[in-house]
Amino acid sequence: MIYGLRIINFAYGDMLMWALYLSYFLAVSTNAMPYWMVLAATPILFAFGYVVFRFWIERSLSGSASNQILLTAGMAMVLQNLALLLFSSTTHKLSLEFARKSIELPGGLLVDLPRAFAFGGSILLGLGLYRFLFHTRWGRWIRAAADNRTGAALCGVPVPRVYAMAFALATSTLGAAAPLIIPFLYVTPSVGLSYTLTLFVIVVLGGIGSFSGAIVGSLIIGVLQSLGAVVLPGTLSDLVVYLLFFALLLVRPKGLFPANR
Repeated sequence: MIYGLRIINFAYGDMLMWALYLSYFLAVSTNAMPYWMVLAATPILFAFGYVVFRFWIERSLSGSASNQILLTAGMAMVLQNLALLLFSSTTHKLSLEFARKSIELPGGLLVDLPRAFAFGGSILLGLGLYRFLFHTRWGRWIRAAADNRTGAALCGVPVPRVYAMAFALATSTLGAAAPLIIPFLYVTPSVGLSYTLTLFVIVVLGGIGSFSGAIVGSLIIGVLQSLGAVVLPGTLSDLVVYLLFFALLLVRPKGLFPANR
């Protein structure tokens, strides 16, 4: 969504890292299931994204893309080092009984229960975003601003507010995603970098600004990472993803489903 608006955010993974810490400490302090933390983390991340955009990102939009890259990369370093200062490099992990359970699918395939919940939650989140973008006034405004910012402004679209809303909404999805994945993840200050890289691969693979491309790209990357983990040891599993990514860019530089401008 924000990449369709030509907003480059290299701090997205580290924002997710903070959302994971928020979900972890809320779950520990309330002794509740982490999935309930969606109700608290989502509005908090929305407000955080709105403030970040208004005070930092918005000022860089009139400049070149390199300004955004430098700004958000610097923001990522600040977020990571602040987490390191506050939480040290200690690894945090929720100890949940249901996280050790799995469900059996047809064919004898076993799927971890928390990952199945995360998959189902991501589908609901994707459907909600789709309805918002294609069936609400704000969604139409966001798509209009992504297609032609000047034309949208001439038609009466409040472009600055639309950009702020889109960035805040994109950040709030981290507050919805973090409680879904915290049951099977270890949380450290450095966990965000890998998600930032994966995010850019998904966006470019699917096609920048394409909603359907982002969905298909994420499914492809998820399957490739799982298959790569079976074939290659450790972090080498990501090698399969990047090799296919580079090969696809040679054939389709604009991605699988490039957005129509």
